[in-house]
Amino acid sequence: MNWLLKNFLRGLLVVVPSALTIYLVYTTFLWIDRLLNLKFPGLGLVILVVGVVVIGALAGNFIVRRFLLLAENLFTRAPIVRIIYAAIKDLLEAFVGKKRRFDRPVA
Repeated sequence: MNWLLKNFLRGLLVVVPSALTIYLVYTTFLWIDRLLNLKFPGLGLVILVVGVVVIGALAGNFIVRRFLLLAENLFTRAPIVRIIYAAIKDLLEAFVGKKRRFDRPVA
């Protein structure tokens, strides 16, 4: 029984992040298509990618950076939102932030 439970949990660790990511991207894709009532399926994904790139480019601007700091302060003060925001931010910074924590292979 211990072997079965251990392998089931290990399988969850592999399947859940991938499935959740695919589900969230697919749902966002459909939501944008429905929201904008687009005639060409797939245009929502293009708009999503372009929007993220534009937001990333604007984040370097001084005025936008001040707004983002203000929004971050608001998110870190809200009780439940703080937990979710901090977890997502830590995870993303571990891979793409200035202080990458997963940049060396494990021996």
